[in-house]
Amino acid sequence: MQDGSSFLVYSGIEGADVTVECSFPSSFIRKFFCKETFRQVDILIETTNATDYQSGRYRIVHKQGGYLVTISQLTKSDSRGYCCGAGSNFHRLQTRKLKSSLWMQNLLVVLLQKKQSMLELEKIL
Repeated sequence: MQDGSSFLVYSGIEGADVTVECSFPSSFIRKFFCKETFRQVDILIETTNATDYQSGRYRIVHKQGGYLVTISQLTKSDSRGYCCGAGSNFHRLQTRKLKSSLWMQNLLVVLLQKKQSMLELEKIL
């Protein structure tokens, strides 16, 4: 889901973990992490009140002003666009119609080979 905003970029190595930071207004109670596919947003993990919640390879840990999401055991297919989100209710996401009760943040996770450097990452972007 691209709304003209820029992406925050995170990198990791295959088999390792990566943690991304999601910032959001404190008034939202629903927190989620999703992957972006063509014309669709798939929620990978979501929670309301849990301070620490895990589902499969995804883990949400709440912190002041947002939350952290860890993707464990990175694979090549994890190199893609993601979004963090927070909302005041549990309406379903629609890629073309975001309601004012929903807040989104775009992320990009790039998988690096062990020998690649941050300079090579800059070339990719």
